Amino acid sequence: MKTRTTHRRPFWAVLAVVASLFLALLITAPGVQANIGAGATILNTVQIDYKDASGTTSYSANATTYVTVNRVASALTFSGRPTVGSPGKTAACPANQTVDSGATASYLIALTANANGGDTYSLASNIGTVTNMASNSVTWATMRNDGTTTITTGSPSSVVLGASVIQANTVNTISIPGGSTLASRIQTNAAGFKVLVVNGVDYIVSGITAGTTPSNTHVGATYYNDLGVATAEALAVISLSANPSGANVAPNFTAGALIGTVAAEQILVRLDYTGVVGSTPGVDGSVEFWMSSTNGGGASSCHVTTTFRASNMQVRKRVRNVTQSGSFAASASGVPGDILEYEVLVTNAGGSVGKEVRASDAVPIYTKLVCGGSYPGTSVCTGTGTDIIATINDGTNTSPITYRSTDDECSIAPTNVGAGDAAGFAEGSAIHFYMGNTCNGITPIGGNVTSSATYTILYRVIMN
Repeated sequence: MKTRTTHRRPFWAVLAVVASLFLALLITAPGVQANIGAGATILNTVQIDYKDASGTTSYSANATTYVTVNRVASALTFSGRPTVGSPGKTAACPANQTVDSGATASYLIALTANANGGDTYSLASNIGTVTNMASNSVTWATMRNDGTTTITTGSPSSVVLGASVIQANTVNTISIPGGSTLASRIQTNAAGFKVLVVNGVDYIVSGITAGTTPSNTHVGATYYNDLGVATAEALAVISLSANPSGANVAPNFTAGALIGTVAAEQILVRLDYTGVVGSTPGVDGSVEFWMSSTNGGGASSCHVTTTFRASNMQVRKRVRNVTQSGSFAASASGVPGDILEYEVLVTNAGGSVGKEVRASDAVPIYTKLVCGGSYPGTSVCTGTGTDIIATINDGTNTSPITYRSTDDECSIAPTNVGAGDAAGFAEGSAIHFYMGNTCNGITPIGGNVTSSATYTILYRVIMN
């Protein structure tokens, strides 16, 4: 009878395999929170004590090794500027804005480090959906906590932020490792403006006392037969105070309660977005935009959409037969010698101001322009510069338009509602009207017509 042999893996071999797999998981596990600030020195000294052969003379010797703590990369947190109600990095990213075409929308975004040490973070712009825009552009600058003082202009491609892990604290100070990279990383932001987020609240750095790393003269690949000179670590001490431009909370920590937590620098970035809408009247434009950052710890971003209001100037023209007491309509009828009155309405139906608004008309065929010492006139113009040919009304005020071929009402219109001129009084002669604050010296250029505003132009002619 054949006996089947069963092969069994020894227990210790199985245990070794499981242990190695567990160790591998520990080594590759992502997102491990660092509990020591980058730049810290782990100093370890061994000492031996002995006596000579007589047993009466004592000796001691020591030797030391150093281990430097490296930075554990971590992505930035993008948020809104901190406020009393939303401290630290809890404020939402800035709200979307709506501005006029050609204007600039400005956003303040808070960037907060999360690593255990100082790091350099790239900054970039990413454009999403663009709707009805002729052009758009973006720039940014790093700002102090007051939101108005610029640190770096010119759309910097990166920002350097400091961070560390707290090793001790008092009521209003935190202590970090003597070799921490925090202090050196925030020197671009003057004292009194440096902001650290500690325990979820933003504080001003009111002072920094530099620390020193521990050391011992007995270090290296050699043997020592005596004691080296040791220097203990001196922690760097950072004094904090309320951030008046943010949470505005005075520090009031429980001594020792913050040990092992991160102190992270926060800086503001002002994002300026400018755009011009497309050529379709009355159709607003919009641009999606992400301010983003990447480093070894991953990517992060803040998203805003800017809407640019379009202008939508509209014009309507009607006519009436004054001699026959007619009403304004799209058309009229008459006989030679009848006086016709034209009504031109210009209205801004869009959400944005209309600029340099002007109208070009002409004396209708088979007619001549009517003038008078005031409006309305009753006879054909003679070319006298002081004759009134028309009026412009903005819904509140009225400006008379004088017959002048090279001048306008910039100097005489009491309310400066508008201006105009006529090249002549015969049929086909050009008539120009300028609405709003029209004057540039003595040259009419057309002014601004705000949203929902309506201008009414009236002038008369006589049928040949």
